Amino acid sequence: MGSSLGVSRRVLVAGALGLAAIACVFTVPNSLGPRLEEGFDALRQGEPYGLWLGCALFIASLLCSAGAWRTGIGECGGRVGWFRAAASYGAGSFANSLLPARVGDGVRIALFSRAIEGRNAAWTSSGVFILLGATRSLALVGLVAAAAALGAVPVWTVFILVGLGAAAAVVATAVRKTEARSRLSHLLDAFRAFGRSPRASLAVIGWGVGSTAARLLAATAIAAALGVPSPLLAALVIVPALELAGLLPLTPGNVGITSGAVAVALRARGIDLSSAMTIGIAFHAVEMAAGLGFGSASVLYLTGARSVTARRVATALAASGALAVAAAFAAMFVI
Repeated sequence: MGSSLGVSRRVLVAGALGLAAIACVFTVPNSLGPRLEEGFDALRQGEPYGLWLGCALFIASLLCSAGAWRTGIGECGGRVGWFRAAASYGAGSFANSLLPARVGDGVRIALFSRAIEGRNAAWTSSGVFILLGATRSLALVGLVAAAAALGAVPVWTVFILVGLGAAAAVVATAVRKTEARSRLSHLLDAFRAFGRSPRASLAVIGWGVGSTAARLLAATAIAAALGVPSPLLAALVIVPALELAGLLPLTPGNVGITSGAVAVALRARGIDLSSAMTIGIAFHAVEMAAGLGFGSASVLYLTGARSVTARRVATALAASGALAVAAAFAAMFVI
């Protein structure tokens, strides 16, 4: 049952949860020990404009990934607008920030499946997820190769990424003239569609390159703001480390794992372990702020009721949630 404005209770609940999560992100660290306090001190001492630029570029990376999903769903016969695609992807980011085991990927599959008609929409959407993961590996090859040359990641990771991309291309070519005959075979719908459309394949790879480039620029801006020597070279080892850390989502928001991966990458650049850990924690705080801000706005947008008034209220609440993150982030530099 909704309120007098026609807004569903889910909007209010989602708003409360989003603001509570934001509050936790910025209040819990002081209770988790000196290392986290040092990380947030590094943020306060960092150059604010560079940190804001990094946060914005992280959001740009999320939007590029949403574009890849929109292209994939569209090639499989679904219809999803830009705003809904961005919100569906952002809701997954919100879930990944608060829950372990990359629950957000399941959220994205479920939300994007609504854009596809038929009983097998979830299977098709799952296939899009698999295909996008494989094509993303191709977008990462150059970056990971550079990181391997700098000694930040093992050389064999390059061959794994190339192998994943090649396997996806082989499957897409093999099944492009086939038809789905069972529920499980709908997992290959995306591979069939992209096997028939080289243009769409290039578009998805382009979105992946855009997402990776935005993350690289974000890492460069944040590294420069935190005073890391040779920020671009540091970013070349940080971003592959972040991507590999994402394969081990053991904690909500990958807390601890992401900052540790960044620290290991910075050690490869000759930065002492204590400073590298501090920078890693500060770096992850900026990325998580971007994910929570964009994600909370996405959740509030999606949970709005269908009426025009309710949608407007939900959008206003979404903007408020994003501004709350911005205010909390900005407060770090004055408190």
